Amino acid sequence: MVNSGQIQSGQRKTLRVRSVVTSAVVAVAVLLAIATGSTGYWLLQNHRHGHESQRRQRLVDLAELLGRGVEAMLENNQLSAVRGLVVEIVQRYELKRARIVLPDGTVLADSEPNLITADLPPHTGTVVAASIGPSRTVHGELITVTLPLIIAGRTEVRLELTAPLQTDTVLLPEVQAGVGLAGTASLILLLLGYRQARARLLAMWRIRDALLCQHYEKGSGDLLEVAPALGDEAIAWNKLVVRQRNLERRELVERVQEDLGSRSKDTVDLAGGCNAMGQGLLLVDDRLCIRYANRAAALFLQAEHGKMIGQPLTEWLVHEPLIQACRDAVSAASKRRSAIELDRDTTDGHTGGGVLRFTTYPLSDGSETMIVIEDITQQRVAELSRKEFVAQATHELRTPLTNIRLYVETAIDEGERDRDLLANCLNVINQETGRLERIVSDILSVAEIEAGSLQINRDDVRLDEILAYIESNYRAAAESKGIQLTVTVPPKVPVIQGDREKLAAAVHNLVGNALKYTPDSGRISVTLEVANHHLMLEVADNGIGISPDDITNVFEKFCRAADDRISGITGSGLGLSLAREVVRLHGGDITLESQLDQGSTFTVSLPCNEGLDVQG
Repeated sequence: MVNSGQIQSGQRKTLRVRSVVTSAVVAVAVLLAIATGSTGYWLLQNHRHGHESQRRQRLVDLAELLGRGVEAMLENNQLSAVRGLVVEIVQRYELKRARIVLPDGTVLADSEPNLITADLPPHTGTVVAASIGPSRTVHGELITVTLPLIIAGRTEVRLELTAPLQTDTVLLPEVQAGVGLAGTASLILLLLGYRQARARLLAMWRIRDALLCQHYEKGSGDLLEVAPALGDEAIAWNKLVVRQRNLERRELVERVQEDLGSRSKDTVDLAGGCNAMGQGLLLVDDRLCIRYANRAAALFLQAEHGKMIGQPLTEWLVHEPLIQACRDAVSAASKRRSAIELDRDTTDGHTGGGVLRFTTYPLSDGSETMIVIEDITQQRVAELSRKEFVAQATHELRTPLTNIRLYVETAIDEGERDRDLLANCLNVINQETGRLERIVSDILSVAEIEAGSLQINRDDVRLDEILAYIESNYRAAAESKGIQLTVTVPPKVPVIQGDREKLAAAVHNLVGNALKYTPDSGRISVTLEVANHHLMLEVADNGIGISPDDITNVFEKFCRAADDRISGITGSGLGLSLAREVVRLHGGDITLESQLDQGSTFTVSLPCNEGLDVQG
């Protein structure tokens, strides 16, 4: 009797251990992020305070240098030259204002000529007191330096220079990039370490669950196997499971042989059970004549079930390695067991499609062998899809990572000498990071779809704002290819309820696909309309188009059109599948119209209520 309570208790313990490990890693990651942010904030504040001090001292030095020249020029009655110098100083040193003021408050010279209210006073012959030195005053984001000047034989005037307390942002990107890279590298190392540890623990967790199922006789042999990628422990466990399964099959064969040798009433029941099996079952004697065949075997070999008994196996199997494996199974010298996988069209000369696995089991008396036939077509398809996905995903992830690495190296090597190049490198790194984030988000969303756990967080969504953001995001890429990108939005668009991030990702995929498969100098139009209580979003291009045979498959996961022209274009085959799933979760749908060499039009329909929350 199966003790489900004990199994569930063991599984809960496993979940608790996993939760503790995951929580510890998350806590360390949060502490690391806080430390990185605090360090970055401290560096930026120190940089800002230091720059403001330097800015004040430079302004004082400039006032003293300018004052000496102004005194000499005014003593020589060069008032026009002084006024020109004041205007030039403001422009050259990016000052807010510069002026020379008489003691009575009238303006002798100003960077804005229309504010001048006085001329140079006449000689008085009096001696003016010595200067008391420059003074500084700060008003908000402005600093003013006032320097008294002595004009011999005339009077004392004030030189006033006003400049903004700007924070020099030249080094800020470098500081931010350095702190960000250090934090990112630390997080990556933490995640890699967690992944290695989790991989080892995951193998033991899976084996423990399988052992519980085996101990309490719960689950089939196929369910007891764990993924070989989990490590040596998983491989060793799978070998034990396979050995156990083979022993069970051998016991089944022995029971079948005993029942076939008797004429008891149980023979009919045994034959019915064998015919109900999904695997093909053949018993072959030492002359390779068929002694028993169930209905599944006849179906796999495309034979008539009633005519197989007593006939040679070679009448339905022409593959020589398989025939030799059967001979080896009944040979007194070898008695070897073997497994051979064949395409169905090589087993009997007919093209039925699919892959069959033939496994030979020599029986104990040495005169017969059992052949088990299994259809592993779906396993092959799944394995092929997995390999294609891994290859595509690896390529998709490698491209932005390579670009980020190259531009980081360029910024490090050349950034200090060329500020424009540094700004361009940081811009490209930011774009590639966003691209990498979208790829990972698509992969995670597809995993949620497969698990049936993809959910949407409903909130107010304005599709016109999403389109404006996407237009600005793809405008540069379209212009680089000479593609005319047009976005048309009505003046008033209803606000719908939905998940903004997932809807934005769906529209990103549609517009990104159009840009990817539209040749240079092409056209892409994105149009939003309101019709019949629905928002209709149309993404049309005049690109390479899609053949009628591929239209029905483009929304399937990992599927790409069989067109040689796209062999050099990267893509994971997930974008359209994810977009359709997201739209359907919002109660809408996506349709496609396309012709080869004419272009494609994707139409998204989302329900809305035109009478509520309409914003222009």
